[in-house]
Amino acid sequence: MGTTNPPKGHHGAHEFGYTRTPRCYGAALKHVPRLLDLDIRPLREADFDAVARLHAVCFPDKIETLLGARCITDTYHDRYIGPMADSFALVAVHRRDGRHVGFVYGTNPGATGTFAHAFISRAALKRHFLRRAIFLPRVWLFVFRRILRKLGGGAPNEGDRLELGAGSCVVKMVGVAPEFRFGNAAFDLMQAVEDEARRRRATRLVGLVERSNRSAERLYSFLGWVRTSPDRNDYAVFAMHKNLV
Repeated sequence: MGTTNPPKGHHGAHEFGYTRTPRCYGAALKHVPRLLDLDIRPLREADFDAVARLHAVCFPDKIETLLGARCITDTYHDRYIGPMADSFALVAVHRRDGRHVGFVYGTNPGATGTFAHAFISRAALKRHFLRRAIFLPRVWLFVFRRILRKLGGGAPNEGDRLELGAGSCVVKMVGVAPEFRFGNAAFDLMQAVEDEARRRRATRLVGLVERSNRSAERLYSFLGWVRTSPDRNDYAVFAMHKNLV
C-alpha cells in the first residue's frame, strides 16, 4: 500500500479503503530486502506534525491535504487516538535516527457508514472546509472535479464496493516517505496492520487498489489477499480482501 510517485489524477476526497504500494515489488516478492530496522507502533500525539507532513507528501491531492496540515492533525485527534476513535494508525520509525518512514490507517472492526471508511473525519472536514475553502481555489477545483465525475457516471462512493461485515477492518491508506520506498517499509507496515487487526479481533481485511498498480496487487497476493468479486472493470480501482480466520 504506501505511495509511488506523487499520484496523478487522484480519485478524490474519500477513497474509502484506497491504498497504494511502492512499485519496488516485482516478481521477487519472496526476497523483500531487509534494509530498514523499523519500530512500528501506534500513532502518538507527538507524531502528529511529522506524520501529517508525510501524509501530505504521499497524498498531495487528497482533500485533507488541500485543506492544510491542521486538518490532518485534527483528524488524528478526532478519529485515531481520541475516546471516540473509530480507526487506528500505525507509524514506522527508523530505529537508528528516529525518522518517520511511513504510516498505515485502518478502521476498527465493524465500523459502519459511508464516512466511516474515509481518512478524514466528518467533523474535521466540515470545520476546515467552512473555515478555509473560500480562500483556497484548489479546494473548489477539487469539488468541481468531483461533481463532474459524479455527473459523468463515476462511482460517487468507491467504498460501496467493499464487502463489509461485523469483523471487517478496512486498510484505508499506507504511505512511505520517498527516500524509503525501495525497501521493506510497506511490506512491514502491511504485516503490522494485519497483526493489529487480529489483536482487535477482526476476521477480515478489506481495501481498494488502483487497477493500474500491478505491483500493489502482487504484494497483497503474496501476503494472502485475493480479489473480491464481483469486480466492475469500469472502475479505476478494485477491491481485495484477506480472511483472517
